[in-house]
Amino acid sequence: MKRVLVVDDEQPVVDHIVRVIERDLSSGFTVAGTASSGRQALEHLALRPDIVIMDVRMPGLSGLDTIREFQKRGASAVYILATAYERFDIAREALELGIAGYLLKPVVPEALHRALRTAASQFDHRVEMDLKEFVYREKDRQVRGFVAEAFVANLMLGQSTGSGVRALQAWLGIDKPYGLVGVASFLHNADDARTRLEAALQYKSPGFCGPLVADRCLIFLPLGTMDEATDAQAGVFEALESSLGDELRRGGVRVAFADPRPLEALDQSWPEAQARLSGRFRVPIPGKFGAGGEFLEEEEFHDALVQGDADRVRFAFETLLSPFESRTALTVPDRYRIIALLGGAIGRLVGLGRLDEGEAHRWMDFDDLRQAGEGQEFCLMARSRLAVITGAVGRSTRWSGWLAAALHYLRKNYQTAVTLDSVAEAVGVSPKRLSRLFITELGQAFSNYLIDLRIEKAKALLALPGASIKQVSIECGYPDPNYFARLFKKVTGRTPTEFSSRR
Repeated sequence: MKRVLVVDDEQPVVDHIVRVIERDLSSGFTVAGTASSGRQALEHLALRPDIVIMDVRMPGLSGLDTIREFQKRGASAVYILATAYERFDIAREALELGIAGYLLKPVVPEALHRALRTAASQFDHRVEMDLKEFVYREKDRQVRGFVAEAFVANLMLGQSTGSGVRALQAWLGIDKPYGLVGVASFLHNADDARTRLEAALQYKSPGFCGPLVADRCLIFLPLGTMDEATDAQAGVFEALESSLGDELRRGGVRVAFADPRPLEALDQSWPEAQARLSGRFRVPIPGKFGAGGEFLEEEEFHDALVQGDADRVRFAFETLLSPFESRTALTVPDRYRIIALLGGAIGRLVGLGRLDEGEAHRWMDFDDLRQAGEGQEFCLMARSRLAVITGAVGRSTRWSGWLAAALHYLRKNYQTAVTLDSVAEAVGVSPKRLSRLFITELGQAFSNYLIDLRIEKAKALLALPGASIKQVSIECGYPDPNYFARLFKKVTGRTPTEFSSRR
């Protein structure tokens, strides 16, 4: 059903056209409205007509000027002109405006029928073409995204030469001889933050962002000359300020750049940018431990821990620990520097819900590190804790704060009658949101996670000598031992008695 707007300063003409449409063409057309002037017609834009029948000569705005104003304001209608006489100059202007039909007054019903059907066909064709163009642009955008990701992946792998890389550059329209590579690191809500940065870059800079890798993304900026690097970096920080200003000021978003280089020499830019990011925001603490009096490795260690990057955690810890390995004796400050770092990391992982409290208590006894004699022995013991830490980091990266809090709460209260609603209330989020977080971030429903958690606790208790199935059932949140036994067998394939007897 096409919506028709009739515009004419002669009311009898309007009434005649409306009458013919309603009498003869009501199955395919409906009159959306009428107007007696160009100004009034513009007020009817909100009616969103598909077809406009427009009188050529009206007081004030002429019909052609009204059509021009319609088009300026983004109207997608098709137009039919109505006039009492033919003029070549009007026909020529009408052709330039893409008019679909031409009616002579008095309007003959058959001519109106033909004009409306022609206009409807033109409108449908335009909609079809617009849809095809949208689909084409969307596919082009998606393909461009894939190509950009391939180009970024090559840069991250240190591959900036070769025909394949040049083909990617050509497809992306990168025709400048130099490039600047940077890294952006997001402490919170990395997916959303990266999307906002990418959108802002489209307006502030000719560059683009790569996909997230451990809460970081590569930024690439094409340069005409090496001297453009400063202005290009300034454009990125303007984009950050406009889209992520609060996070930038709080340190939740950090950016660093490598030196500008020719496109074929960008192979070292990604590691160089990451190295600069690690050192850019560290604060020297005069008179304290470490070369140059800085706690550099500790800050990198904790930053990587929060971001869930096990490789960076390991690298920062080894950087700090390796100088101690060759020492025959360790100073008290050096010894407690490592103990404090490990203790803080284990506590942080418990708080994030990534490490079970029972497991954490086992590893928080640092008597072996306090009593270790020479450096090699001390480092060996310290690395045993590091394995626990990196394992916990690797088990679940990039959890949201609400999910981490919910997991921590469940691990402390699994033996009580916890529900999705009670946990959601305890951590300050809606039950619907929390349920979605379990699905999207853990890949399982809340109820399934709680069952798995309780069954794992039950296995540990059943492994103890003289374990009572009734007591284990109660301690794992199941007051009914029979229900617990059925559930345990469904999950493990064995009854509690069978599981306990085989230990």
